Amino acid sequence: MERSVCFRPMQSKEKLLEECVSYLRARPVFDRVLRQVREKAESLGHIGGKTIISIRSGAERDQLEGFFQKNLHGKKQLTVSVELLERALADSRFAALSWDEILCAYFGGPFIGKKEQREREESDRNDFFAQYADPSGDIGARFLAEILSGECEGRSLLYAQYRADQELLGQRLRVLIHACDNLPADRGLAQALPVFAAEISGDPHYFDEGTTTDRLLRLFIQKHYGIKRQPSYSDTEWKARILYRAGILKDDLSNTVLIYGIQAFLQDGTRHSGMDGFYRMREPLQCTLQTLYRLERVCGGKDVYVVENPAVFAVLSNRYPETAFVCTNGQLRLSALILLDLLSRESRLHYAGDFDPEGLGIAQRLKDRYGSRLELWEYKPEYYLRARSAENLPEETISPERMKKLDKLKDAELVKIADLIRQYGKAVYQETMLEWAYRNESELQEG
Repeated sequence: MERSVCFRPMQSKEKLLEECVSYLRARPVFDRVLRQVREKAESLGHIGGKTIISIRSGAERDQLEGFFQKNLHGKKQLTVSVELLERALADSRFAALSWDEILCAYFGGPFIGKKEQREREESDRNDFFAQYADPSGDIGARFLAEILSGECEGRSLLYAQYRADQELLGQRLRVLIHACDNLPADRGLAQALPVFAAEISGDPHYFDEGTTTDRLLRLFIQKHYGIKRQPSYSDTEWKARILYRAGILKDDLSNTVLIYGIQAFLQDGTRHSGMDGFYRMREPLQCTLQTLYRLERVCGGKDVYVVENPAVFAVLSNRYPETAFVCTNGQLRLSALILLDLLSRESRLHYAGDFDPEGLGIAQRLKDRYGSRLELWEYKPEYYLRARSAENLPEETISPERMKKLDKLKDAELVKIADLIRQYGKAVYQETMLEWAYRNESELQEG
């Protein structure tokens, strides 16, 4: 940069600033110098500290030597401090300028310190959420205010969505507030999830599992109804259970449980006429979540027998027509758990399932859930051994991955069966035991 060695006419600061910026831009190395100086200034909140500039060519060395008046021969880098910057500027014809002014003109605006930037961002974020969250507003707006204050879970999710797309988040929050204010259960209704979503947003998939709106809605429902996590539910079942409490039914027609000999009563105390017809006719019934949601009480007598397999259910309900039976159909769907929860209030449950890792796992989960209200039925090692010796035993060998599921079992009866499965590597299914098991007539009254 030219030295101030002779008299020059006074220039306006604007003109001088233009010349300074032109001078720096004509020498490419200063783009890196100024960018690193600005980054350091943004970190500190003021111009200061030191930054190291690598020297990549002879041309860059000449440009740096000319401005800073330092001999850089043989040097691969230059340490630029605020003192070096100020001294070089004071000795140049641009001495009337400050580095703040130069950086502002060069980059088209003043640098913003990180602290100030954080404060601005926080202020902007607060202004954004103030459009939707209101501690004294409707229930949905109050819920958002509680999230943002840290009173309940979800603030990190909202902040992440805010950083990703503010406009989209705004749309989602408007829909969420509307949903919170119009839960089916609060209106005395039960609705399928797609129907509720379409009613609230116009999109039947708006609250599909895994979406941001699904997560926020479930957080609200848990807070609104004071729902506490129950460990006996899998993650999928628990998510469906939360929605169920709000009258939102997930897979309401496909989520069914097979029943026989069970009476059902509505919330007003009257019998469910449809279910009562099947009960009186002694016929099995596929019971949906939609039906279960309307029930206040179900009754299966003193003892209810729960089986895993539909074929076993059919044989037993025909063999013992005076006894109540439930079939889970190999899975613990929400419908089965809701029904068993209701039955366990008045009846003792008896559960029988397959002797394989998955079947024993279901039995363990039910035992964990219902404790002394559920008895494991016909889990006898001699039944496994007898079935294993039968000619029609499947040749399927249980894989090591499936075998690992046996390690989670705790109940002593189940552990004995698990040890036999490990020993012989074979599963035994309910159908193969049907002719000699499940025939305790002191428990089951044969019709």
